[in-house]
Amino acid sequence: MAPPQSPVRRPGARDTGRPRDPAAGGAPARSPASLLGKRGPIVPRPSPRGVPRRGRRRRRTTGFPPRTRGMNVLFATQGKYGERIAEHIAANRPRGWEILRLPLRRNLPAVIDDPDAVLPAAIPAADLLVSLHESPGAAELIPDIAQRCRAAAVLAAVDDRAACPRGLENQIGKRLGGMGIAFAFARPLCGFDGGPHPLLSAFASLFGRPRVRIDADGDRVGRVTVERDCPCGAGGFVAKVLPGTRLSEAADTGALRHHHHPCMASMEVDPELSDTLMHLSGYIFRAAINAALKRK
Repeated sequence: MAPPQSPVRRPGARDTGRPRDPAAGGAPARSPASLLGKRGPIVPRPSPRGVPRRGRRRRRTTGFPPRTRGMNVLFATQGKYGERIAEHIAANRPRGWEILRLPLRRNLPAVIDDPDAVLPAAIPAADLLVSLHESPGAAELIPDIAQRCRAAAVLAAVDDRAACPRGLENQIGKRLGGMGIAFAFARPLCGFDGGPHPLLSAFASLFGRPRVRIDADGDRVGRVTVERDCPCGAGGFVAKVLPGTRLSEAADTGALRHHHHPCMASMEVDPELSDTLMHLSGYIFRAAINAALKRK
């Protein structure tokens, strides 16, 4: 006689979620949890990178959203400080970036009632605005420039607190936030690490907090490779003067020599830091070199 059959579920009958009754004389029913590790993975194995499981190959992309791979960056400058930074980035920009410039008057008043009186009639469209202001008047124009160039994000350098006091920074931030524009105030600019917008992160991935790789030559620094330079180019400058330095002295030497680039951060004491922004930039370089020595 044939063994008893398992109960047959009618077509369309709803599954109650309970285990089926075991066949007479068979092994007791097991719960789903008891099957873990015994019947293979419950979720499908990941497919090879870039190839979906159904056989269609995914299109390879870079790490940044499409808008950041070909973006227009507008630099608002007011003197040699900003011009040097804009020139360095223009000379080392990746393919697809267009560098635009908006020179501002050096003698701008501290309070500007009519932006039309000091801004050009036509400002080129840009995705990212980088403000390299040198006075409160130029900093006050940041929201007006961002609106006219239709920027999605703003990076404002704070290398001199006198040019952008904390109260003014808060006012600018409120205006930009009300306009739906992402923004970051980098204090100092060489300490910027990205966010809170993909455009800002794309910029900082190439020009921001310095990152270097150091190859040792015995007890001395051998080759130094700049993996991420500062917006002003100080990282490349330090990389050229470090080789030959004792490894034990590399961090202090780099922090000192970066001032010779020269560093454009202020030597005035920042009340919030109880130190100068130039010293803070030196600490940033010391940290970058120490991190590289730990990785070697």
